[in-house]
Amino acid sequence: MISKHLIPAIGLLLLASCTQLNHLDIFSLQQQELQSLLLERLEQQQGKGKMLGLPLTLTVRQLDLQLAPENKQQVELKLAIGAEVDALFKPLYTDLNLHLSALPYFDDEKNAIYLKNLTILDSSVGSGSSQLKLAPLSNEAKVILAQLLDRQPVYQLDCSKVTEKVLCGMPLTLVLQPGELLLKPNYPAP
Repeated sequence: MISKHLIPAIGLLLLASCTQLNHLDIFSLQQQELQSLLLERLEQQQGKGKMLGLPLTLTVRQLDLQLAPENKQQVELKLAIGAEVDALFKPLYTDLNLHLSALPYFDDEKNAIYLKNLTILDSSVGSGSSQLKLAPLSNEAKVILAQLLDRQPVYQLDCSKVTEKVLCGMPLTLVLQPGELLLKPNYPAP
């Protein structure tokens, strides 16, 4: 028979362990690892859209990713992109450099990390005369990238791997530190 004092003690012990578990960093991705994963995903897909009613194709050529710059809970992306606008008589080609910020988000249902709320911090398009003709390109590129990132997670936990299986059934919260993305347990406080 269980003592009536033992049940509250076990309950307090479980409650304390859940509270302590919330402070553990149980999964992390380093900045370089996340940059490689995102670049690979973006290189696999060409972004398609329209600019001034003309078909537009974007190809990401280079990516520099920074986690938690200046300790902000955001990600900054510097992208070098090749853009092709299918004009009436001949295609127009130009280079586009975008500096974006995004908010990382962990979706518990999909066990995946997404980037949301892309904001342009800086951009430059081509050089010389193509700069004027393709000025709307930066905003259109941001929209196309936002659509790609809404559909495609930056990282998804693999629930078949022993090391990540436990995480798949646990409520998690995402925290950024300079150069590192952490997933921590997110149990309600007592």
